[in-house]
Amino acid sequence: MTPSQKSNVLIAGCGAIGHAVGLALLRDGHDVWGLRRDSGRIPPPIRPLKADVTNPETLQNLPPVIDSIIIILTAGKFDDAAYARTYVGGTKNLLAAFAAQGIRPARVLFVSSTSVYGQTNGEWVDETSATQPLDFSGKRMLEAEEVVAGGPYPHVIIRFAGIYGVGRIRFVQQVRDGTAAFDPTQVRYRNVIHNDDVVGIIRHVHAHPRPAPLYIGVDDEPVAAHDLVQWISSQLKIALPPIRPVSIQPGRRNPGNKRCRNMRLHDAGYAFKYPTFRDGYDAIIAAM
Repeated sequence: MTPSQKSNVLIAGCGAIGHAVGLALLRDGHDVWGLRRDSGRIPPPIRPLKADVTNPETLQNLPPVIDSIIIILTAGKFDDAAYARTYVGGTKNLLAAFAAQGIRPARVLFVSSTSVYGQTNGEWVDETSATQPLDFSGKRMLEAEEVVAGGPYPHVIIRFAGIYGVGRIRFVQQVRDGTAAFDPTQVRYRNVIHNDDVVGIIRHVHAHPRPAPLYIGVDDEPVAAHDLVQWISSQLKIALPPIRPVSIQPGRRNPGNKRCRNMRLHDAGYAFKYPTFRDGYDAIIAAM
């Protein structure tokens, strides 16, 4: 059985994105299990599975019928220990549990991040570009990717950039409140993706009969951060925020400066619901 046919899917890390992916796959005719620590928060008809990927003892009774695994983990804290425990250790534990129980999924789809790229001068990057992450988050995500790639199952990795959309409107709120970083003299590119397209990409790649092993999940148009602030301010019909340079702080999530290409997704036949930041943020601002 291939993932493009009716199959049994386990979503490990069934949070907001996982919920949406699971419901989409159910509509496609698949049977879906959702794994998370607080299984009571998993909406039916997704089948809840109470387990913690950081605790191997909770992974001893996985459904034996699983055909594919979608891993969408979230670290509880933004620090190196939490990232290592969740993304690296949790992925190792999950794949080891499947192997120990003799379950052979046809595909593992792992949700990663463009933080694995360390380019800082506005370079264009694609799936063939060097991965030299500059901070612990990118380094741990790359380690987790290596766990998946070195595992016993066929795999696909999707590196998503900054996700925005319903429930993720913090940047618009910062622009509206005048607290967004804004410096027209500093060109620093942002790569974004609407959460509806995150769900759509995962669904599309899961159904693809012969996917590439790696995709970059971004929209069609990287945008300079100050241009994005100016555009959102114009749409909101408010004054620009005061000039406030981007603050780079050790140990914090810092903005990169690269331009990510999504051509491989287009070549795979994916059609974006929100091809650019204008399309996506227009919908958010209209709703606000």
